[in-house]
Amino acid sequence: MKVHILDDWFDTLRGLPCFARLAGHDVTVWTDHVEDMDALAARLTEAEALVLFRERTKVTRALLERLPALRLISQRSVYPHVDVDACTDHGVLLCSNMHGGTPSYAAAELTFALILAGLRDLPAQMASAKAGHWQAGVGKTLRGRTLGLYGYGRIAQAVAGYAEAFGAKVVWWSSET
Repeated sequence: MKVHILDDWFDTLRGLPCFARLAGHDVTVWTDHVEDMDALAARLTEAEALVLFRERTKVTRALLERLPALRLISQRSVYPHVDVDACTDHGVLLCSNMHGGTPSYAAAELTFALILAGLRDLPAQMASAKAGHWQAGVGKTLRGRTLGLYGYGRIAQAVAGYAEAFGAKVVWWSSET
């Protein structure tokens, strides 16, 4: 099977253990991004499977019509950039680990990790530990503090849940409220 992995700018996927599952397939990893429809269609004309690393490349009906061999699209996350109806019409199976209405837990977890890193001053703590010292400071706790969120979509709701589990009060604001 001819598999094309798109938009893997740092050639990250090739280093993952799961990449070995593609042994025996003709795999092309694209480390750049192409927006031009003609150039993209020419690049992918023989592709039987696309692995969409991010939501960067739009898979439209017009593109699908130019990819006659395509049978599978694998997307690790949300897929607003993929024309699902066109995939159905062209017999292309779209696979994703996301279900409608679910947040990107990866984004929520990374957001919360950054909140904790800021409160606990993790960069300074790590530098101190690497230098052989015990700690550079005590940092701050989240319990009892207030976390303000701009918007309250799916990702923010997940972040709010993490913060509440740590004993923080959560407030949010949105221009739609």
